Amino acid sequence: MGNGYEFAHGRLACQPCQRKKIKCDRTGPVCGQCIKSNLHCVPSSRKQRVRHAGKRAVDGELRSRISKLESLVESLSGEGGSGNAGLEPEAPEQRELDCAQDKPDAPPAVNRFVASSFWSVLSTEVQGLRDALEDDNDGDTPESGSKDVVSPSGTTANPSPSLEYDMLVCPPGRVYVMPGALQDLPPETSDALFHAFMDGVERILKIFNRSTLSAFMLHGADYLGQSPESPSNLALKRIVWFGAVTAMSDQECLKMLGKSRIEALDHHRRLVDISLAQAELLNTTDFALLQGFCTYLTCARASDSSRRIWTLTAVLVRLAAATGMYHEDSSRSPFDRELRRRLFHRIRYLDVFLATDRGSRPLIATSDYSVPFPHANNDDWDEQSEKIPHYTECHTEMSFALMAFTAVSVGDSLSHVDVQPSGTTWELRHKVALDFDAEIRNKYMQYCDVSDPFQRFLQITGSSISASCIMRALRPLQVSTTFTPPRLDSNFVLQAAIDNLRASERMYEDPEAERWRWMIWVQWIPVAVALAGLCSVRGTPLAEQAWYYVDRQYARWEPLIADSKEGMLWTPIERLYRKALNYRNAGGWRPVSTDKPMELDPSLQKMTMNETVPATAGAPPATMSGTQSMSFTPTMMTNGASEALDYMGQPGAWDTFSIDPSWGDWEQIMTDFAGPNDQLDNTFFFPNMTTFQ
Repeated sequence: MGNGYEFAHGRLACQPCQRKKIKCDRTGPVCGQCIKSNLHCVPSSRKQRVRHAGKRAVDGELRSRISKLESLVESLSGEGGSGNAGLEPEAPEQRELDCAQDKPDAPPAVNRFVASSFWSVLSTEVQGLRDALEDDNDGDTPESGSKDVVSPSGTTANPSPSLEYDMLVCPPGRVYVMPGALQDLPPETSDALFHAFMDGVERILKIFNRSTLSAFMLHGADYLGQSPESPSNLALKRIVWFGAVTAMSDQECLKMLGKSRIEALDHHRRLVDISLAQAELLNTTDFALLQGFCTYLTCARASDSSRRIWTLTAVLVRLAAATGMYHEDSSRSPFDRELRRRLFHRIRYLDVFLATDRGSRPLIATSDYSVPFPHANNDDWDEQSEKIPHYTECHTEMSFALMAFTAVSVGDSLSHVDVQPSGTTWELRHKVALDFDAEIRNKYMQYCDVSDPFQRFLQITGSSISASCIMRALRPLQVSTTFTPPRLDSNFVLQAAIDNLRASERMYEDPEAERWRWMIWVQWIPVAVALAGLCSVRGTPLAEQAWYYVDRQYARWEPLIADSKEGMLWTPIERLYRKALNYRNAGGWRPVSTDKPMELDPSLQKMTMNETVPATAGAPPATMSGTQSMSFTPTMMTNGASEALDYMGQPGAWDTFSIDPSWGDWEQIMTDFAGPNDQLDNTFFFPNMTTFQ
């Protein structure tokens, strides 16, 4: 009897009794409870006891785990930590944000600062500390194998450190910001980043007033009536830092921040996302926060090819509408009106170009707004100004931005494509593009001083826009079902694409333009137009020059195209590239030197950066067969002036040729772009201004 009791006492409760939480008599191969309940009795076994290596080994493991915890906290603070850093929290109290829906089981991987792999590693180390300090006294704990953690949706949840959720759009239930995680930069570093921002970013954007922004960033003054420590102004400050890093080179980032450009961009982007969430972006009416958000999206687009920026731009457009920015309020001060004009037209520009970049429609229609263009130098107005002077017939600080805003407006007039059989509409579309070319040359480009790097960059950009407008007038992204393709020589459209690609290439030839190249848009449209033309043109100097620029641009934009090279846009371009390449090789093509393009007619030759910028291609000639060579007389700027040419003066130019054979390839690639989602269906045409931001 005693032996039986000792045997039963030494056994563990069987697994069915443990699950049902009933007392097990632990007798025989099948216990009494399982016999009564008609259950399959499964014995439980003890966990194997681990032989401890002694106090010295345990102390070594503790020190190792504590060292790991210190490294985690130091990496979270972003400062690398000192050798004697401890785990004691600092004075600032912990901040938290409530989400609209509190989900305690939210996935742990969010980003570096909130619920990311940091917490997963931290939990592992804490559990390791507990195992090292506690003895295993629970002899009744059954041995169990590792099991997958199942999420509430029923799928296996294996959190990956690389998985990230956008905290701005979908934060976890509660966002905890660790003390010290959002530390400000040292004053000297912050000042240096501000100056880099003003030169490399704000010189393009023209969203802010320089004097008020400088007082806030450099001297800690209030900004737009709010304390510099307000959530919106703190977010704006970090956005300025992020924008500065966007315009800096890798060497500049290493020298100033001690990080590579990629690491610095990632670090400051996370800071901005947290700051925007803390400022309650999605419900804001704060103008400073809208300025910062627009700047952030504009800069982030340069380093993020996903749909995130395209999607968040819709949020920006809705917030602008909610704050009444579509129409001007005469009761506001001149200072407020000028700032709102600048911001609205920059939002509209971003809306249009992100739509063009992804083959979709803009959200802001022409009939939705009535806001005039801004046009003032920064030094001529501040918060006390009663009247703001506007300048004409000279170069101003707003010239670059105004050229971009004007180009967006031209896109509105070219948005509806309903071409009649007579060809009248094609002729009018072409004239609109030529009028735009004359306007930007007369208003902005002729007053540029080419010895100034930024004004020289403005001239190159203007030439790219003009060539793009002419090309896009004849190769729209959307047409009606009852249209007649334009009757043009293939060489004419191909030359327009070459002019666009040449101007884009020249932006990379000027070393002094490096600080503004971050805002160049991917040139997929002129590449596609040129490839469509090269499917029917080969063996001519024009074709050789087209291949020279296409190969360079193709290699440059392939890794930068929206949604990567496997996305909706680049796959059809790759297919068209192979078709054009096969057509060229079928004609017995032999490779030539790629060090420089072939020497062509002087009107087609590539020019150096010290020369003035040629105008875009002219109109097709009145009489020429499709096989004859084509010559152009571009507008040359002499001493900053621009000559106006009457491209439409020759009657019959639009009825001379048969339908351009490259039109079929262009039509096919537009169909491929649309794909199953029909993203290009009813898409409006907009000129492809490649470098504005």
